[in-house]
Amino acid sequence: EGWEELQEFAEYLKIPVMTSIMGVGTISSKSESFIGTTINGPGLKAGPEADVVLALGCKFSYIMGHGSEPFWRNSQKMIQVDIDPGIIGRAKPITLGVVSDCKQFLKQILEKAKKTQKVENRPWLDELLDLRKTQMAGMMKKATKDKIPILPQRLVKDVLEFMDEDAVFINDGGDIACYAIEQIDYYKPRPPLSFLQAVGMGHLGTSVGYGIGAKLAKPDKQVISISG
Repeated sequence: EGWEELQEFAEYLKIPVMTSIMGVGTISSKSESFIGTTINGPGLKAGPEADVVLALGCKFSYIMGHGSEPFWRNSQKMIQVDIDPGIIGRAKPITLGVVSDCKQFLKQILEKAKKTQKVENRPWLDELLDLRKTQMAGMMKKATKDKIPILPQRLVKDVLEFMDEDAVFINDGGDIACYAIEQIDYYKPRPPLSFLQAVGMGHLGTSVGYGIGAKLAKPDKQVISISG
């Protein structure tokens, strides 16, 4: 639950932040440091270009290339923080492993960062944000078309715009899930713990069970499941 500390730390040092799929909402999409998920344009650029990677509660699933090249470089300095010691270094060799609750880790590292001068400008971050704007513009060309039959990009756009800001969104497998991930943070900032997807083998159809479970856990929230 260290999303506030994460955003403050990233914005103080102008560090690009990309989320895993299950990490959607851990930093506001309105943040000046947010560049999207790991599978979008800026993420695909930032991953291999980074000299140092701070992985917070990240398991490096297949969606993140298992931490391997070419998405991640073996020459990168990799700092992995996780409350489960069994996760640290499991996917790939790392430079430094920290067994910790991510919120407590971020509190301490933010305190240290604030003893240094605030970074006002980072050209690399500006470049990644420009790429995100370009990607969004390209996606919107398809998402706003009135074709019949409807384009999947338009379907996803309409669902996401209709959805309540605090709704729980369940993403299934299949092609439609990829379109949903591409646009999930375009229209309304997703709050933490509001996006669920079974990232792994055999996940097709899990959104039905996830959706029922989410509604039982949060009966006052709108729950939307997309599958196909």
